[in-house]
Amino acid sequence: MKALSAEYEQVSLKDKRKPHEGIVKTLNSLKGRALRYIYESSYKIRDEELQYILPALQTINMITHIDLRISDQGATLIGEFLKNDGYTQILNLQGNNINRRGAQAIANALKANTFLTSISLADNSIGEGGGMAFAEMLQVNVTLEHLNLSNSDLETDSLIALLTILRYNPSLKSIDISRPIPLFHHTNWMDDVAIHIAQMLEKNDVLQELHLQKFEIRDYGFQWICEKMQHNHSLVYLDLSWFVEPL
Repeated sequence: MKALSAEYEQVSLKDKRKPHEGIVKTLNSLKGRALRYIYESSYKIRDEELQYILPALQTINMITHIDLRISDQGATLIGEFLKNDGYTQILNLQGNNINRRGAQAIANALKANTFLTSISLADNSIGEGGGMAFAEMLQVNVTLEHLNLSNSDLETDSLIALLTILRYNPSLKSIDISRPIPLFHHTNWMDDVAIHIAQMLEKNDVLQELHLQKFEIRDYGFQWICEKMQHNHSLVYLDLSWFVEPL
């Protein structure tokens, strides 16, 4: 089998571009039949380099884990890669500069991808548009099991959309939508979200972990959630930590 670094060099030279020595060195350190995981180490892979690395990954067909630090441009390239990828199972893009456009590209790709089981876009600024794109994706994707969108600038509409789709999604086992953007001008802003959390827990029989840190749920909301949880037989972990009582 050709080493991943050799595939990268071949793709680069085909495009009349000199391979970057830092990337070649990083990829050489990962070669061998045990290769399963590509991530950034001493050299920061730039967005523009992904257009040469990702075709090499599709040729190797051995990578199951990808962990990168990229921006919207790189996320868009990752989205194109995922449309035809049949090997990657875990994608960690936490703590990047990914906004709505990049999140939408990835979510759209996951409508057709049936291999990825875990993705994290935590600590990015995907906003309402990105959150809505993932809610739309969950209507058709039946293989994703773990989704982390914590601290990603979700607001009320995207939270409600995600929770509504989760009533009937047959595959997702854990979701983290912690630390949404609070609506300080609306003291009851979390009441509608609490109702949808409760309704989702009543219907969903697959979800095992639900992370809701820093949700400003009031007493009524907790009451609704507790009442509906009596009908839930799958959830084993509910995270409501860092709760701050709204003024």
